[in-house]
Amino acid sequence: MQHRQAALEEAEFLLQVLPQDETDALYLDLAVIHHVVTLLTGQPTLDRIIIPVYDVGPGRSWRHQERYLPSTAGRLPVHLVFMDRGQEPDLRAYVWLVHELVHVVLARYLHLFAEGRRLAAQRVQEWRLAGLASDDPASEQLAAEFSRYWSPGHDQEDWPHEIVVDTICMLLLGPAYAEALHHHYREVAANVPAYLIEPSHIPLELRTRAMIRMGEHLGWGSVMQPLRELQSAWEQQWPEAARASRYRALRDDELIWEAQRAALAFCEDRQLRRLTPGLLATITEASDNVESLEGIELIIAAWWVGREVSDDEYRAWGARAVRGYADHA
Repeated sequence: MQHRQAALEEAEFLLQVLPQDETDALYLDLAVIHHVVTLLTGQPTLDRIIIPVYDVGPGRSWRHQERYLPSTAGRLPVHLVFMDRGQEPDLRAYVWLVHELVHVVLARYLHLFAEGRRLAAQRVQEWRLAGLASDDPASEQLAAEFSRYWSPGHDQEDWPHEIVVDTICMLLLGPAYAEALHHHYREVAANVPAYLIEPSHIPLELRTRAMIRMGEHLGWGSVMQPLRELQSAWEQQWPEAARASRYRALRDDELIWEAQRAALAFCEDRQLRRLTPGLLATITEASDNVESLEGIELIIAAWWVGREVSDDEYRAWGARAVRGYADHA
């Protein structure tokens, strides 16, 4: 009886968050979700339930949540992707949809983090031994924080997962993702210190440092300049935080690179196509024929078109994309 009640309550919740209206934009979102997830998994069809949720209210944001629908066969995972968009989708913002969908796919790839977990455990042991040797509470605190922040978990609320997701998105989206990161970090840092260490979010400076390195590695060094300038501004704004020994210890370059190495290994295994200047040129040349673009290419084209034309022309281009997906639904 208790199992049945739990199933009914979860089903009621899912019915409440399901899209209520059959719109052209909904067809677009479903098509992009299908294209991105099948690209990431290498499967011809979706291998999991994914529901777009149109977030409302002042605190709305792009995010994901994994829930479970009780059934006689066990708990059936259901992935919710909360989308921060209005009635007219701005495809430039869909880099964040890709970001959340990578999180959804990684829910089944915890083994990807095996080496990172080993390195994190090694750091924990090193700091515990240092604390015992010197009777230093700060070392014990660092051991606990390395365990909390650098140990990959199923809930993905850890630093390696965020670095892996960012790396995969940078490989797929290149400058479109770098520019979105710059705008997002600049807005967030207006209210949140870039060096803040907290349980639920990776520090902005650490995440930025990792992405600058990866952008350079992938051949987008010049595109990283706005992020470099932002990082320099933070160092001047929060000089004591930037030099703090606790922060510098937790900003472990070996652990950062291991997360990025794992992400690149995933991309190689899935044979994901890296965005290069040549591929970017091909996509931009096809941008006028918006109906021919799908998923990742559509999002990259939106970033390019938004830079090259007026706001009115961009909105007309985006409307054509939405109608095109609806017509082929």
